[in-house]
Amino acid sequence: WLVLLPLLTAGCGMDREDFITEYATAYCDWLDGCAKIKTNFGTYDACITQKEIDASEYFAPSGNDCSFEEDKALECIETFEDIACEQAEADIAVCREVSDCYQKTADQEQTAQ
Repeated sequence: WLVLLPLLTAGCGMDREDFITEYATAYCDWLDGCAKIKTNFGTYDACITQKEIDASEYFAPSGNDCSFEEDKALECIETFEDIACEQAEADIAVCREVSDCYQKTADQEQTAQ
């Protein structure tokens, strides 16, 4: 039964809200594991707050015409496992493909209509 549990939860998929939370956690866990959290954000909680904002405003905006690519979102989150600590930032190309509205806030999306 316990072996099947991950398979059952994996089948539920990831939505925009899940991505925002998981992106922030993955990013801040990477920083924390590389001893960069204090230098970049001061605290883990401050990192989570900022990265949730970044994810919701830049990587997966909520505009009506914005797509959300679940496969790209999952790939983005999984990529954090492979980022070397020597990298200054976690700039992951696939994270920019989570939505076709990358770096467009909801306000910008409404203005474009």
